[in-house]
Amino acid sequence: MGFGKVYKKSVLSVAILVIASVLFIVVSAKFFVPQQYLAVDSNYYTNPYALQWTASKISDEYMPADFIPPQNPSGIASFDKLNSGDFQIISLQQTTQKILLDFNLNRPGKIILPVAYFPAWKAYLDQGSIQLQSNPKGMQVSLPQGQHHLSLNFAQTSIEIAADLLSLAGILGLFIGIIQLRKKYA
Repeated sequence: MGFGKVYKKSVLSVAILVIASVLFIVVSAKFFVPQQYLAVDSNYYTNPYALQWTASKISDEYMPADFIPPQNPSGIASFDKLNSGDFQIISLQQTTQKILLDFNLNRPGKIILPVAYFPAWKAYLDQGSIQLQSNPKGMQVSLPQGQHHLSLNFAQTSIEIAADLLSLAGILGLFIGIIQLRKKYA
């Protein structure tokens, strides 16, 4: 086959590809049009009500099976609602994986913390480990009377650590296999 015939076939193939692509875009263009426009700014989606009620209301599939979700915005749990005559929060620092709580408790008792219980939560009272219990309204902890420091840490479980190590070993094995194949066929 001569160069001219190969060149004509290439040009014909490219022309057919371009025509097919243009036709596809023209036919599909109606599917790339927004269904509606919302005249709202980012605060509409990031204000406390939207985050605590609207978004949380549709994400309960990640909650423990026995957890009771709030039925209305006033039922949203918060640490502020823990303050009572017997329990006073002195300071609170809260992130997604750590809660530091300084409090004063007038008499010993069980407190339900407004955080969903997962086995990965570990609790420490004045640097000593304490037991957390599952409760449909959050995590239940038995606390002694007096002023204390409660630290809650969300750490990886042993199953998660094993799964991470297994994934890392698989990726490492894949790279070693690719390198060995390249050496073999080089």
